[in-house]
Amino acid sequence: MVLGALLAGVLLGAGGVAGAWLLTGDGEASGARADALAACGALERFDIEEGMEEGPRSMIDGYRWQAAEDLSQAAAEADARYRPLAETIRKGTDIDWFEPGAREDLTDRVLRHRTRALRTCGEL
Repeated sequence: MVLGALLAGVLLGAGGVAGAWLLTGDGEASGARADALAACGALERFDIEEGMEEGPRSMIDGYRWQAAEDLSQAAAEADARYRPLAETIRKGTDIDWFEPGAREDLTDRVLRHRTRALRTCGEL
C-alpha cells in the first residue's frame, strides 16, 4: 500500500514537472533564448551617461554591460542564431586602451553598439 502510494506520488510529480517544462519551454534551445533575452534586459537598463562617470553607478552599469556580453555569448555558444547579438555587444567595448582618445571613443562606440544590439533584441 505504501509502495503504491509512493509510486503514484513519483509518477504524478514527474508528470507535473514534465508538464511545467513543456508549458514554459519554447521547445528549441529555450536556455539560449532565455540568455539572449536576459542580455537584452541588461542592455535596456544600461545607462551610458551615468555609466561613464566615477562612482557606484558606474560600477552598476559596467556590471550590466558585462552581464549582457556574457549572457549573449552563452546564448551564441548554445545556438548560432544569437551570434550577431553577442558580436555586436562585444564590439561595443572592444577597444585598444593604449590608443590616443580611446576613452572618448568608448562612449560613442558603446552607444552605437548598444543601439544596434537593442535593435537585434527587438527581432528575437
